[in-house]
Amino acid sequence: MEIQVATISVSSLERARVLYEKILGFEPDIFYELTNWQSYKLDGTAGFGIIETPGLKRNRNSDILNFRITGVFRIGFVEKIEA
Repeated sequence: MEIQVATISVSSLERARVLYEKILGFEPDIFYELTNWQSYKLDGTAGFGIIETPGLKRNRNSDILNFRITGVFRIGFVEKIEA
């Protein structure tokens, strides 16, 4: 068994896309406008998606995924995506 896609709930699709695309460098794949779900390809056939969930209240232990990302030299983006 292998995971095909994992979906992360986000309160703002726009802010999450800045993080995953502009800052972390993930390449967007399919976007489903009806549900505000954006997918991203990973190596092989795996991928992950983000879905906008208005009014989302975060639980400290929800939606935990670990990514190994190389080539990130400086992470100073928090003030940019908290708008």
